Amino acid sequence: MEKRAIVIGGSSGIGRALVRELHAQGYRVGVGARRYPLLEDLRSQLSEDLAIQQVDVADRNTALQALDRLVAELGGLDIIIVAAGVGGEHGGMQWENQQHIIDVNVSGLTAILNWAYHYFSERGRGHIVAISSVLAVRGNRHSPAYSASKAFASHYLQGLRQRVHREKKPMLITDIRPGFVDTEMVQGRKDMFWVTSPEKAAKLIFHAVQKQKSCAYITGRWRLVAWLMRLLPERLYKRL
Repeated sequence: MEKRAIVIGGSSGIGRALVRELHAQGYRVGVGARRYPLLEDLRSQLSEDLAIQQVDVADRNTALQALDRLVAELGGLDIIIVAAGVGGEHGGMQWENQQHIIDVNVSGLTAILNWAYHYFSERGRGHIVAISSVLAVRGNRHSPAYSASKAFASHYLQGLRQRVHREKKPMLITDIRPGFVDTEMVQGRKDMFWVTSPEKAAKLIFHAVQKQKSCAYITGRWRLVAWLMRLLPERLYKRL
């Protein structure tokens, strides 16, 4: 039986690589992203069977309507991966930048995940995956709003996982926490290490989804960084 997946934020970076990986693994794929021409380009490279819709998660009402259209075109849904997100390092502490991060990474993400929870609840099964970050484990001075938004994402996913367990619903929830991935979001940064490609990240994410993991660090060595970040006393952490 053909499996169907939707990737939100699939026009570039990890999301785009995930679309390619899912397609290579035999999934029927739907893609939503804000930059529609990039989706058309991706469809021309992969298959006319690729379902595409313009989705700006900051515009929640139209985003959810686009999701409904994607599901209708696919004829159902087994997995949704939310890879849409914005960084904040280059925008500094300007309120407009901070608000945009919250609109996309918090409000937009919540709307999509809530939609997925209700869809899969009615269907009886499904898998929800969202891209968080290693920075979810602690605040970051470069962009307090960004790290806080990723903490929100991880906590929301954990809350959903507890809820579906209590409700005894056969629904899976996976929190993906990448370290540095070579995407537009980190271009120009000089402090990166253990950088992985979007293609390798997509393969590792797909493996984590297949293994039905609750949480996966991409790559696995970033689990050590997260562990150290949690353990460092505040007086030492704030000097980093």
